Amino acid sequence: ALELKKEEMARKAQTGFTTATELADTIVRDTGIAFRSAYKIVASLAEKGGAENVDIQRIDDFAVRIVDKRLSDLGLTAEQVNEAMDIASNIEKRAVKGGPAKKEVQRMLRVRKTDLARDEQTREAKAERVRSRVEALERLQERTLRVQ
Repeated sequence: ALELKKEEMARKAQTGFTTATELADTIVRDTGIAFRSAYKIVASLAEKGGAENVDIQRIDDFAVRIVDKRLSDLGLTAEQVNEAMDIASNIEKRAVKGGPAKKEVQRMLRVRKTDLARDEQTREAKAERVRSRVEALERLQERTLRVQ
């Protein structure tokens, strides 16, 4: 009976800087600078306005102050930044076991449904054994009462 409010979820997902780690990872992957430096750049972006208005120019402004280089000169593109900042893209990149990517969530749901079906069968079998034993006890009680 879960009712998803997709528009509200999408709006709230933009709150904070949930894409910060992916942005730092993208900077490391695409420019070759150290993660510590990339993290400092992203942390500076977060301190000065968060995820709003993050673009290649702002990143370059902070990078010049922190590593004395423009990351766009090291190969970082606006497209890479936009993809790193996209929450849906971030989710889909995390397709590891237990991760939030759609394919993995669907896999986990299939496993859970299979587990639930198996557990229900086990529960039903145990309930039948209990019913059977209760009936046997009742029959034994009836025979005992008749003998007395």
